Amino acid sequence: VPHNAYFGAGYLASLQVNAALAPTVPFERLFLDLEASPYHDLVVAKDGKVKVPDGPGLGADPDMAVLKKYLVAEPTVHRA
Repeated sequence: VPHNAYFGAGYLASLQVNAALAPTVPFERLFLDLEASPYHDLVVAKDGKVKVPDGPGLGADPDMAVLKKYLVAEPTVHRA
């Protein structure tokens, strides 16, 4: 069983890989109840299954309001 200890984009990337390579194999994730997720219900299993989003890229865009709520500092751009 593939294991996944990621959250956010890492979770979606792992889910996409698992769905592409082994769609009938269970997808195990670290069991924690998050205070908030930028991907909302995509990280919640229903009837033992998780939905694989089918949008472009990783399948879903994060909720920027959730990311902004937990922002510690503005991002810094480093240029060479």
